[in-house]
Amino acid sequence: MKRILGSRASSGRSGVHPGLRLQPGDHIVYYGCTGTCTPFIGVLAMAGRGLHYHKVFVPYLDETKTQKLHEVPDTGMQVSGETAAVNPRNIIIMGGLAMPYMSVTKEQVRNPAARYDTIKVVGVCFQNM
Repeated sequence: MKRILGSRASSGRSGVHPGLRLQPGDHIVYYGCTGTCTPFIGVLAMAGRGLHYHKVFVPYLDETKTQKLHEVPDTGMQVSGETAAVNPRNIIIMGGLAMPYMSVTKEQVRNPAARYDTIKVVGVCFQNM
């Protein structure tokens, strides 16, 4: 996988990220497990807090339960409870979906990436998931 999130390339003041080809208003959609992935998603979303992207969390792969992420002052990025449309420019698949006893299969995880053909897919894992 091409390393793009860890690069030192600056997005500058325009909010455009050269590696991910994001523009202000684009959606970044995080797919992950509730509880275990959400703290890491909050950290990742917080890194882009000054950029004007819509950040969306999809629990497991269930797009009917999609929620917006937003910044809470003095706390950080949090899942809002407010539903959101899934209109991704980028999909971030969290490695927690690969943990033992998860209710999704690797074939199911591939479906969102196949469904949205004009996007970039990024995988993020911690602890070799």
